[in-house]
Amino acid sequence: SMQMSSPPLEFRALRRFFNSFRPLFLDIELKVPPTPLLIEQIRGTRGAAGERMVVSSFDPAHLRQVEADAPAWERWLNVEAGDPVAAARAARCQGVAVALPLLCRQLFHEAALHKIRVAAWTVRTERDVARLGSESLYAVCGEGEGLSKMLVSR
Repeated sequence: SMQMSSPPLEFRALRRFFNSFRPLFLDIELKVPPTPLLIEQIRGTRGAAGERMVVSSFDPAHLRQVEADAPAWERWLNVEAGDPVAAARAARCQGVAVALPLLCRQLFHEAALHKIRVAAWTVRTERDVARLGSESLYAVCGEGEGLSKMLVSR
């Protein structure tokens, strides 16, 4: 555990952010490798079990680092091409977040077979909402018109 007397300003802001959204489910998407200080800040607000959150990334190496530092935290691999379930399994992730064009019955079948949660991104239009169908999505990332339509139609 890293000890600091006074965290840098950006980490104090991050702690306030996590604390203010405590009741919400967060997808913390890593664009860069996680630092020990970031892991500590998340652990300090979401606990060792990572309550009401997942950590996601397009980079399996970032997720392997999270697994090493915080093995109880749920990890989702973000995938926009190829075989999402195989990629998530290879990265030892509990979930896969896929681009909308990858959604299909086969994906849901394989995910269920391997106990991998499926999320979809990014729903922007009414047409995108229709594409979601009735399959068992665990989470959906939406914005604008698509988010409004999802809230009304679900």
